Amino acid sequence: MIIRNNVSEDTSQNNTEYSVSDSQEPEVYIVDDMEQVQDVVHLILESEGIKAKKFNSGEEFLAQKEISEIGCLLLDNQMPGMSGLDVQAALLSRDINIPIIFISGDSRYNEVAEAVRDGAFYFLQKPFARSDLLERVREAIDASRNISTKLLQSKKNRELLGSLTGRESQVYQLVTDGLTNKAISESLDISNGTVEFHRANMMKKLHAKSLADLMEINRSLKVK
Repeated sequence: MIIRNNVSEDTSQNNTEYSVSDSQEPEVYIVDDMEQVQDVVHLILESEGIKAKKFNSGEEFLAQKEISEIGCLLLDNQMPGMSGLDVQAALLSRDINIPIIFISGDSRYNEVAEAVRDGAFYFLQKPFARSDLLERVREAIDASRNISTKLLQSKKNRELLGSLTGRESQVYQLVTDGLTNKAISESLDISNGTVEFHRANMMKKLHAKSLADLMEINRSLKVK
């Protein structure tokens, strides 16, 4: 995570075409009580082929029925009603994992620190350069795709683990804890051959070919 100080105005154009490789088109949400800021940012993004929506307040943004996690949120911190930090907290409480880029012209250090501590992707201080905006938005979109992929894989692995029998689940846990077949046999008070039988079935159900595959599944479960 990066915190930047005020940047100078930059009118240079970024001619790199933004392409969408995933089936779900990314969406950028612009939440700012200043319509002029909304309009300028919206124009910049749309001119680069990045789909964007404008909102006048955090309340209006959170009132949506659906919030896509593929994309990012450009969020002003100093707004009437809910502040940007309030919106961030609301999203966290709903387990919505959209990258947040805070934008503000008057943010105290403690507010920036709080936003970053709670997972803000970036902090742009107004006025910010067009090139900086586009670069950070593209980075956030890429990050959102990575998060989405990991969440989907975690869900898939949880479903696969749910297909294991009770004994297979025990073997899986002990294998990923680092125990050998002999140690598992002693721990569960079953024969080594029985351990091998359950281990083979467990590996097949999880589509795993090695201990490394099992450890990768285990790591994926920590993604929420």
